[in-house]
Amino acid sequence: MDMDADQIVDALKGHFNVDSDIELARALKIDKRTVSAWRSRKRVPQRFIGMLTGQSSHPHAVGPVYWHNQEKAAFCLALFRYARAYTSEFNEKGFNEALKVLDHANDDFWALMRRAQSDIGKLEGGNSTSAALSMLIHDDIENSAAINEQSHRIMRENRPSITWSDGTTTDAKGRPLSSS
Repeated sequence: MDMDADQIVDALKGHFNVDSDIELARALKIDKRTVSAWRSRKRVPQRFIGMLTGQSSHPHAVGPVYWHNQEKAAFCLALFRYARAYTSEFNEKGFNEALKVLDHANDDFWALMRRAQSDIGKLEGGNSTSAALSMLIHDDIENSAAINEQSHRIMRENRPSITWSDGTTTDAKGRPLSSS
């Protein structure tokens, strides 16, 4: 991979859908000072570079029993959003069609988890983790259409193309492709 440390850190931020070095550290389950150390040393360990190339496992390979409160809250929020989004997937497409989407359910969930971590992290500043979670779930319920659309967008962006029984194919962003 021909990128310097700053470019790799930026690529990891994009990969985990986070905006700051601190949020990236949370997503990677490392100390927040580690990312700045990579920048100053101009070197990122191979196991993290491997996450960009698919050669290294996801940090969530660590069992939930070892998660901090922030990760547990993000998991709850992601599960809440995931359940709501899949309910509408099943209602919109019907059971047989929705089963095709379930092939990508794992990727969908972890994409929503990364977003939930980011959302919890942004709200957690002056609040407890449980208060941040409560506020986000309340906001999700109050703005359910917008949050549901956001969840669908996040999931679509992380899915490969899907061919439906009527012959239509959509790309990862949900745009129709030619039916061949």
